[in-house]
Amino acid sequence: MRRATLIALLLAFGTLILYWPATRFEFVDYDDPAYVVQNPYVTRGLSMEGLKYAFTGRVLEYWQPLTLLSHMLDCELFGTNAAAHHSVNLLFHTVNTVLLFLLLHGMTGRLWEGAWVAALFAWHPLHVESVAWIAERKDVLSTFFWSLTIWAYWRYAEGSRFKVQGSGGRAHLGFYTLALVFFVLGLLSKSMVVTLPCLLLLLDFWPLRRWDLRLGKATESAPDATHAFVPWQRLVLEKVPFFALTAAISAITFLNQKAGGSFISSDSLPLGLRLANALVSYGRYLQLTFWPEGLAAFYPHPGFWPAWRVLICGAAVAGGCAAAAWQWRARPWLAVGWFWFFGTLVPVIGLVQAGWHSIADHFTYVPLTGIFILLAWGGAEVVRRRTDLKKPAAVAAVVVLVTCAVLTREQMQVWRNSEALFSHAIKVTKDNYIALMGMGNVLANRGQPAQAIPYLREAVRIQPYFTDALNCLGDALEAAGQRAEAKEVFQKALRITPDNAETHLGLGNVLSQEGQFEAAAEHYRKALAEKPAQLTARNNLANMLVKLGRFDEAVTHYQELLRINPNMAEAHYNLAATYSRVGRLNEAAPHYEAALKLNPNDARTHAGIGFMELRLGRVDAALTHFREWARLAPEEAEPHYRLGLVLASTGQHPEALKELRETLRIAPDHVRALTFTAHLLATSPDAALRDGATALKLADHAVNLSQGKDFLAMDALAEAHAESGRFSEAVRLARTAASLARAAGQAGIAAEIELRMKLYESGQPYRGR
Repeated sequence: MRRATLIALLLAFGTLILYWPATRFEFVDYDDPAYVVQNPYVTRGLSMEGLKYAFTGRVLEYWQPLTLLSHMLDCELFGTNAAAHHSVNLLFHTVNTVLLFLLLHGMTGRLWEGAWVAALFAWHPLHVESVAWIAERKDVLSTFFWSLTIWAYWRYAEGSRFKVQGSGGRAHLGFYTLALVFFVLGLLSKSMVVTLPCLLLLLDFWPLRRWDLRLGKATESAPDATHAFVPWQRLVLEKVPFFALTAAISAITFLNQKAGGSFISSDSLPLGLRLANALVSYGRYLQLTFWPEGLAAFYPHPGFWPAWRVLICGAAVAGGCAAAAWQWRARPWLAVGWFWFFGTLVPVIGLVQAGWHSIADHFTYVPLTGIFILLAWGGAEVVRRRTDLKKPAAVAAVVVLVTCAVLTREQMQVWRNSEALFSHAIKVTKDNYIALMGMGNVLANRGQPAQAIPYLREAVRIQPYFTDALNCLGDALEAAGQRAEAKEVFQKALRITPDNAETHLGLGNVLSQEGQFEAAAEHYRKALAEKPAQLTARNNLANMLVKLGRFDEAVTHYQELLRINPNMAEAHYNLAATYSRVGRLNEAAPHYEAALKLNPNDARTHAGIGFMELRLGRVDAALTHFREWARLAPEEAEPHYRLGLVLASTGQHPEALKELRETLRIAPDHVRALTFTAHLLATSPDAALRDGATALKLADHAVNLSQGKDFLAMDALAEAHAESGRFSEAVRLARTAASLARAAGQAGIAAEIELRMKLYESGQPYRGR
């Protein structure tokens, strides 16, 4: 017992140390956004809305409510801190390793064989994907419940054995119930757990030894007093509830994937090609188990495999099944190990093809345990027969584990960020359009759309009808300013999949940039019809409605955004800005506050609050937010200009001129800043600040920039001429300015200009306050 405890601790410690660098990795742009980063129901943490979504919604066409709830719990506790999410994956993997060891040791009584299998499970490089990829939480979580189901079933089987022997011990039906509960939790984590009932039947044969195959019959007695066989009818009957649950989850999974269009039709991939790929996949998984080279996040489906390869892999599969059947009684561990591997891969081997991958590393997380069992117990049998091989076998076992650990540490680095992940996949695979698309997205998200476009064009060349790649190419072209081609790409994508939400979103964005707001809004509506939780489409639709003057409708969409995700700072800001625009300042204030709380360093929010405070007459508060605006956007001219205006309105002319000069440093052709600076220099009551010559120069530049059509610039030029003693010119310019103001419908301003003109006619310059 002490040795088992020590080994369990060493396995846990070794696994944590090996995978610890993964806690410094980022989210990757490969399913992580859909599961966590861009999923509004998940990022808000635990909520009733999220609970409903977990059981009624789906991510990437999969129904995995418990997995989604685990991601929500992570966000509740840690937000979107990637290190914390990685740590939870690692914790589950470590616990799964220890559970596997304890199960194998407990059920078989074999210490070192169980330890070696658990170590291989923990440290094999094929399992890196399941641990280092946050979106594969479903693997480590479902396997946790998979192991607990086996543990509870084992305890039940031990209890029922005493009852069969008539020793008076009662069957542990509580453990049977617990096994069902854990099985349900596993199914709610990942549907691949559906194969577990079949595995329980295998475990009944070995190592639990509850039944034996004797000419198709099970016996009521056993070779020894500790292992009583159970009639096969009872063993099957025990599994009926498990199989019923399996059928239900399989149906739900099938319907979800069919509804989401993820199934590849028999026209695109006939059954013969699926069978060929299934046989080759078994062979490839075995090859990668023993020679894990060229591992990638995505392996493109070739469609057609050479006949020689199908025959070789088919022979290997047939040979494995034949050997397992032949050695069923003599070496039960061989049969259980092989069929563990063979059977648990059936749901994902490609007979029912969902997506265009051929194989996936994470599919091996549970199945490889069967191969490891086969190797461990096979090696132990050889050593028992040839005791002289004990030390060489021990050395070989250690060498294998060390080699796996080294390869795992190396493979982990592939998952450190999106660029490393996709560049590696491009390097080790051929025509990997998913990796090319991913690399293009990495560059586009980095603000390098021109560099992204070649990757995306290549992805589209390989798969011309792959809508996701077309959408990404369209987005990159639009970001690079190539709107005409972007529109053509999105229109092509719509011809392929008319109801694709992302395509409608992308085309809506292009039309919006072209000023076709009504057409853009229509495409955003179509995107929402397909994906009501598409926050970007809803936000963009609301923005279009604002531009179209339909404020009430826009407010409704912003409110819906906040119902889905109350922590969406962009929606709070947009709603506040819309309320401000229609004069509903009291309703705007709490949303500005919420936006600022969620994103304290957002310059736009400070600007919006500043304007709102001005309208409410709270000048000091407005100045505070305008100063924050200027600090957070140091190279923007507008915050300095607004500060200048407010400071001047409170009589702080030196400070106002400082901000206005900073405005002109950043934007020398800012007409309003030129105009107001000239106005202050020409009319300030402080003689030390007045500078008629500079005012003339600035106002003249403003008039030229506005082509003599801006009455405020013309008025400032008149003020500058008056300050410089050129009253006749000031009168002429003031008369022109008043005329321009009246033509613009600004009769009040025209009257003020005419009052100043009378001063000029009397030979007096104008002095402001």
